[in-house]
Amino acid sequence: MTRRMLSAVLGVLVIAAGALTIHLATRPEPASVRPEVDADGVYRPGSLPGDVAEDAVQAAVLAAQKSLSYDYRTLDEGLADATELMTDDFRAEFSEVFEATARPSALESKAVTRTLVRGGGLVRVEDDDHAVSLVYVDQVLVDSTTMKKKEQPLTVSQNRVLVGLQLTDGKWLVDSIEPF
Repeated sequence: MTRRMLSAVLGVLVIAAGALTIHLATRPEPASVRPEVDADGVYRPGSLPGDVAEDAVQAAVLAAQKSLSYDYRTLDEGLADATELMTDDFRAEFSEVFEATARPSALESKAVTRTLVRGGGLVRVEDDDHAVSLVYVDQVLVDSTTMKKKEQPLTVSQNRVLVGLQLTDGKWLVDSIEPF
């Protein structure tokens, strides 16, 4: 290659790099949405990188609220609402643990637990059909033992859980919930 050709190629590369720099510097910033908790205590995630991430986190937030809340007066309805957001395998596992631990305890102490999501984000996406979300929750518990304490009629537990999700028929379903 002659010097003249080399100079021409370098000139084209410099012009292309300059044009790309100008484009990147002057393009508008993407709209950014801040996360928020509305008056009803419902958490809304902020901006996430792409629809896959946003849909997965939305599913994790909703599932955490439904799966970690219960009312001793409506246990069957609560379990049905929570498990409709789960894969078949996890639905069976969750139901078994719920029946063995949560149901007897809730009925015995007349417990009501409301879960409020305080934050949520994406940890990772694997193969475009598996995702893991980290969700921060406050669980407010009122039961027959706490109601006897006039100075503290409820208990608030702050927790974080890893919610594993699987994309099934275009919908993100929970396939694991692990305390973190």
